[in-house]
Amino acid sequence: MFTINTIKYMIKLDIIAEYKNNDQLDLIDKLCDEFLKNIKFNMEYDAFEKQRIYYNRSIYDKKKNMCNARIWNDHRGGRCSNSIKLNESTEYEIEKCLCQRHTKIIKKNKGELYFGLYTDPYPDTPIWNQDKSCPLGKKLNWYIM
Repeated sequence: MFTINTIKYMIKLDIIAEYKNNDQLDLIDKLCDEFLKNIKFNMEYDAFEKQRIYYNRSIYDKKKNMCNARIWNDHRGGRCSNSIKLNESTEYEIEKCLCQRHTKIIKKNKGELYFGLYTDPYPDTPIWNQDKSCPLGKKLNWYIM
């Protein structure tokens, strides 16, 4: 974590870099010092932020023994990267190609995955609530590349 003085110094360096070819660079430097000394920063922040990052999952497309469930992946979908959990007693046929995590979801949702298998077409609405409106909106918005 940065200190307030470090943040102020970084801001000053950015400003000076922007005006490095200016004839009045010394004046700009002094004005930065004067201006930044009066600025107060609130260093408190909420450490919890929802992770909304897209990861390229194409490396998992051709791997064998990988879970076949589709994941959300910030609107882009993708294949789950976990290994298949081989279990002798399966309640649903689909469990044979899923990891332990998605097997639990299958059992909870009576044989349905949230976003289906990664080989299936992208669903318009999440499978867990076909009869209700989607919590993310009327439809799932996929960013299909």
